[in-house]
Amino acid sequence: MNILLTVTLCGPIAINIAGTLKDVFLTYFGFLFFNDVQASTSLFVGLAFSFTGAIFYSYNKIMSMK
Repeated sequence: MNILLTVTLCGPIAINIAGTLKDVFLTYFGFLFFNDVQASTSLFVGLAFSFTGAIFYSYNKIMSMK
């Protein structure tokens, strides 16, 4: 019921943006507090591409709705 109310009040794009921000936060939180992954340049470049793509997709969806 929570998600249905949120989608009704804010719209599906808001859920998409919140999900992307949550993923960014959890990924970097995991790097700070868990030591099971070695940080490397290629890892951060891959994460940057992934998050940039998600943000770009959300931006395009918002612009196409206007």
